[in-house]
Amino acid sequence: MNREVKIKTTMLSLLITLCYGACTHLETDLKDFMTHRIVIPYDSLDYRICSLYKNDTVCNYKIKLVSLVEEEGCTACLIKDLSERERTFVGKTDYKDVEFVYIFRTTKETSKRLYSKLCNYRIEGTVYLDTCNAFLKANPHIPENELFHTFVINNDGKVLMVGNPFKNKKMEALLDKVISKEKKTFKK
Repeated sequence: MNREVKIKTTMLSLLITLCYGACTHLETDLKDFMTHRIVIPYDSLDYRICSLYKNDTVCNYKIKLVSLVEEEGCTACLIKDLSERERTFVGKTDYKDVEFVYIFRTTKETSKRLYSKLCNYRIEGTVYLDTCNAFLKANPHIPENELFHTFVINNDGKVLMVGNPFKNKKMEALLDKVISKEKKTFKK
């Protein structure tokens, strides 16, 4: 075997080993994450209304789609994406029992600017500003990996799904199945 083939074989073996290790690590994190309940420390979070069109009627949501958002990078781009997601999905009848919850990790110094951006995009979901890291203190089992920062929970805090269901059609179909299953469970 010549030197170039040996290098390619070694690189391929290393890549396979790294991918397998990362996948099993993700799988372990996912199993661990799914066994814990999510606690939303409402008393420690700053609840904000960001839309003039916010419906103040009491809704009995069965499912919460929670997005833990770090205030880093292009916050305006992220908020624009959330707003477009809402316009596409919130009005659908399949999603009438789903509460869109956004928990923004921010600082007291930047919270006013963030709130202004949220209002500019008329975010209609439930918005909490977390200036004291209360959410992660209440849920230390949440991994740093952003894949785990969007998830679906029921009213008991049980994790039903992990990942952003609006990234692709397969994830969206999975959310639809989760909603359907939870509605059947809730009726019982």
